[in-house]
Amino acid sequence: MTLRTLAATVAAGRVAFGAGLLLAPRVLAGPWIGSGAADPGAQMVIRGFGARDLALGLGALRALTGGDAGPARWWFAAQVVADATDLVVTLAAGDAVPRPVRLGVSALATGSVAIGAAVAAAGPDAL
Repeated sequence: MTLRTLAATVAAGRVAFGAGLLLAPRVLAGPWIGSGAADPGAQMVIRGFGARDLALGLGALRALTGGDAGPARWWFAAQVVADATDLVVTLAAGDAVPRPVRLGVSALATGSVAIGAAVAAAGPDAL
């Protein structure tokens, strides 16, 4: 699998996840943040995260299809910041996040950070 294909797959997954958070915040965020996901205020914030992921994913996909690696690298650098933050705050929450969820979120965020960093650091020929 090429770095470009991997990057496009991550970006498409981000679009799907972001759309899911916008449309069904309680369902998708419930396992991560618990019963608080049912709170209308929490759903507002969750939808904001959904919009963030949707925008980051769409921007990255558009940049990947644009033929210029420069913009794609910036979109993936932005994703690294977002995912690294998700990772740190999830780990900092400790036992407030159930262990299986904490491990799953940590694995996804770590993988996304690694792929995003590779894309952001890639030369123009890699994409």
